[in-house]
Amino acid sequence: MKKIKLRKYIPERDFIRIRDFLNETYCAFNSPVNWGLERWNYARFFISPMLGAYGLNSPDNSKSIAAIKLWEDLLGVWENEAGKIVGVANIEHAHTEHRGFGEIFIQRHPDYLFLMEEMLEYGEKNFLNKQKKQVHIFVYEDDEPLLELIQKRGYEKREEVSSSHLEYQITGKYNWHLPHGFTLHTMQGCDRIAERCEIFGRSFNHPNQEDWPSVFSYQELQKAPDYYAENDFFITAENDKMVAQAIVWYDEVNKIGHLEPLGTHPDHRGKKLAQELMNACFARLQELGATKMPMTGGFDPFYKAIGFKKKRTCYAWIKKM
Repeated sequence: MKKIKLRKYIPERDFIRIRDFLNETYCAFNSPVNWGLERWNYARFFISPMLGAYGLNSPDNSKSIAAIKLWEDLLGVWENEAGKIVGVANIEHAHTEHRGFGEIFIQRHPDYLFLMEEMLEYGEKNFLNKQKKQVHIFVYEDDEPLLELIQKRGYEKREEVSSSHLEYQITGKYNWHLPHGFTLHTMQGCDRIAERCEIFGRSFNHPNQEDWPSVFSYQELQKAPDYYAENDFFITAENDKMVAQAIVWYDEVNKIGHLEPLGTHPDHRGKKLAQELMNACFARLQELGATKMPMTGGFDPFYKAIGFKKKRTCYAWIKKM
């Protein structure tokens, strides 16, 4: 048996190392089972501080900082005898009252699959939703090793589909043609963070300011190692108000482009702004060297209409504790 050590996550030491581990293992399986780099960056630098301040409408950032610390404190890291990371167990929603709390994500190395049960046990112990007295994990229909393990450990399948895994081949030439009066911008050299928070909230159907990301959470996002302001797009209308937004992330190791997030203001849907924004995203990613874009958890009809192909389906599995 290979000698493995479980330890707690050390932020200043481990964030990039785990990012590199995810890049290394993203294409190591028949289909991706680990997170992409965009989700790793986004969970720490945006989701955590956003959820910490969610609904507070307060300039006090202490709860955002506490949420970041919770996310970091719960992480488990497995290293081999050479000090190489070979497994990670983590959450995504660092807020104990969020409906997603209690999720388990395990990031695997193909040579260390024997760690899967130990990582799952770690999640069951440390990520438990104490209000619901349960944990849950998202599993693709073709992920046979994990399916076998969770059924052995007493998880039950939620029958409705959780999400689909889609994929788009970035080929050809991309141009975007916005309707008259609309203009494409990036956040490079732009200080319109409060407006960027508003369009994020409104594009995900949150009309109340209390539910928008805080300025602090967007400032944190801009500190993410793989965030680049020139890859952070937004569209304005004739009155210079932001009406759509998207961020792309590039995995240079695997030549993969990721999208997180994409959204349009409800008052401006049906104008093909998101479709043209995607063309701008594809053009940027193609310029960087990306050859494809995977997509999990998006609005399938929209993405299929612009050329994404469905690869597989994901379901939630629940374990009552």
